[in-house]
Amino acid sequence: MKATERPQELQRVVRVQSHGNFDEFTAFSPDHNQDVQVFVMDAPSPELLARATLLETLKHENLLKVFRAGAMADGRLGVMVEPSQGPTLAEVLKSHGPIFADDASQVLLALCRVLQNVHAAGLAHGRISLETVRFPGGLDAMRPRLEGLAFSVISGVQAAQSDDVYALGLLLVSMLNGAVTPADAPIPASAGALEAVIRRTRDPVQRPGTVVELARWLMGSGSTMVGLRNATPSHPEMLAVGHKLGPWEIQDLLGEGAMGQVFRARHSKLGRQTALKLLRPEQYAQTELIERFFQEARTVNEINHEHIVEIFDFTQEEGPDGRPTAVYCVMELLEGESLTARMAHAPLPLKRIRHIMHQVMQALAAAHKVGIVHRDVKGDNIYLVSRHGDDDYVKVLDFGVAKLTRKDAENMNVSTMDGAIIGTPSTMAPEQATGELVDLRVDVYAVGVILYELLSGKLPFDDNNFARLVIKLVKEPPPPLPDVSVAGEKIPEALKALVMKCLAKKREDRPASMAVLDVALTNALGNAASLAGTLPGTDAAVKAPSQRPAWILPVAVVVVLALIAVGVFFATRAPAVVVPPVAVIVPTPVEPVVPAPDAAVAVAIVEPPVHTEEIDAGPAVVAVAEVPDAGPVVKKFVPVAIPKKLDGAYIMEKMKTQRLPVRACLDRFIAELPQDKGTVVINVTIKLDGTLEDVHVIDAAALKPAIVDCLTRAASGMRFGVNLGPTRPTNLSFNYERK
Repeated sequence: MKATERPQELQRVVRVQSHGNFDEFTAFSPDHNQDVQVFVMDAPSPELLARATLLETLKHENLLKVFRAGAMADGRLGVMVEPSQGPTLAEVLKSHGPIFADDASQVLLALCRVLQNVHAAGLAHGRISLETVRFPGGLDAMRPRLEGLAFSVISGVQAAQSDDVYALGLLLVSMLNGAVTPADAPIPASAGALEAVIRRTRDPVQRPGTVVELARWLMGSGSTMVGLRNATPSHPEMLAVGHKLGPWEIQDLLGEGAMGQVFRARHSKLGRQTALKLLRPEQYAQTELIERFFQEARTVNEINHEHIVEIFDFTQEEGPDGRPTAVYCVMELLEGESLTARMAHAPLPLKRIRHIMHQVMQALAAAHKVGIVHRDVKGDNIYLVSRHGDDDYVKVLDFGVAKLTRKDAENMNVSTMDGAIIGTPSTMAPEQATGELVDLRVDVYAVGVILYELLSGKLPFDDNNFARLVIKLVKEPPPPLPDVSVAGEKIPEALKALVMKCLAKKREDRPASMAVLDVALTNALGNAASLAGTLPGTDAAVKAPSQRPAWILPVAVVVVLALIAVGVFFATRAPAVVVPPVAVIVPTPVEPVVPAPDAAVAVAIVEPPVHTEEIDAGPAVVAVAEVPDAGPVVKKFVPVAIPKKLDGAYIMEKMKTQRLPVRACLDRFIAELPQDKGTVVINVTIKLDGTLEDVHVIDAAALKPAIVDCLTRAASGMRFGVNLGPTRPTNLSFNYERK
């Protein structure tokens, strides 16, 4: 179906059952020519609506597909998913029995991959079990599929990433045993090297906090490092000095990232030193990822510019069965440091800023000329080397998330999906952060961010919470630049105005191209001739201290709006020729939430108490989708909830669903508690991600060690959801009475 067409009316709609606050239907979708499941909820909260909308953005081969998710025309929440396929893991174990450790680890690695995407979107499953993992084509096909995420989100399940990690550990033991296995059951002897992994998932203290960490432990256990059965195993010797890949001999490791590792390599015959970027073996089963890996090489070679890192070769070596055994590209070896690192040493005077940014703009202009937008221009991707007598010679790196904008981009095998938020949060243009279609002016914005940081020593917008950062990007003007740079030089008013023009909220208000910006920068600095005459090339360069926090990492989170109705679905996506969705800010006052008293639970905030504080949710980000139609423009408002402040009322509200494991401990040991009626107090620190640390029982000496251990473990598993803090010690009180 084309983006401009309305979805057709659903057929054969049948209500299956009610789940309390939402209903489940089956139907036939003419658009997808298949049966679908539809969930509908009346009066969803803004937070739930925002979370559900994210479901449609998750696209992964190991995840049940969500066709549409979002607000319906009447304000209800609707989610349409494909039906379940293949036997559940429980059914597989019943017919197959125990699964070999190597195959079990492959199932878990596949689930780790899909959950990495889920968690990156700010969601967690929270209900992973033998019933929510299916095998289309049976176990031999080894294509595990996770389902139930939509059900969990709509049900309001509050879970943390570590909850999913714990559930995966339970799945692993069950697969090895061939049947559902209690959490405290002995680890089977067939686990072998996986025993250490299982023990870690069971221990609240040592449990991996993310699925990425769990995957590393799985791969380090000696199991196959590729995500499919019968795939080529990884070879540890590939990382050893002297190992050869084609004509290239590995010398030492230069660095590594999520996709791969970069080695210093030497051509065995020519003696040429290069940098060899090797894709991680566990990625080899993902053909689209390999294509994206090679797309960067093709993109860079097509631009062919002196200020862009040069790539000499890219290769996929295959084994006898045709499966990849090594995927790598060979690049020029750069000896130097990033602009971010250079800024940390000393402030850069205007001459050096002009010189460096002139080269950056030349490189980006060359990319734009062939229809390529970088989308992740930042100090870390600008590398400074010594060449031709110039210590500030620029090489622009990392075109891995570049977007093709020319008409023949559709011929590429890998999509750079419109609507995807790709880049680094603090350098994103507003339209990039809200998932709109982008053009070369997002790179103009990023250059403005770099100029701002070089002059002031800080970023124009910064926040360790992505939702709050988006609010700033969309609504707030950047703080004015100081009169004097961090290098102690007066900043010309024309330069201040140019930087602010680059940071304009509307793309049409920014300089139209890198060439225009380059000329404007020279004019803003005044005497261009004196600047250019002191250094090789055109101008000069140096560096300002950066306040860039360590949390900033490239993110890939897709934000798409959809309208869903039972029976009739309305399209919300605009074609490329129409102005894409924009974002506005609407102040949304939130009344304080005061839960009803609970005789069994009390919460005390230690130093100082905050029970009387009101919950301030702050403003809400509202995305406005402009939908082309024969009639007037239709606008759909979807508030994105902001995490709440961690005060007494918030904790009391969360405790209603979190106290059961602790209550179970008290009930289990009720006969051994010191009094017939009393209170057990557990001191915890609730972190910003909702997990707990420093969990300990107050007056533990009065209780038996087994009771203390049970209470500590139960409390450690409590989750309070992502919040705005502040983090501080909190006393959680649990009343008990022996009857």
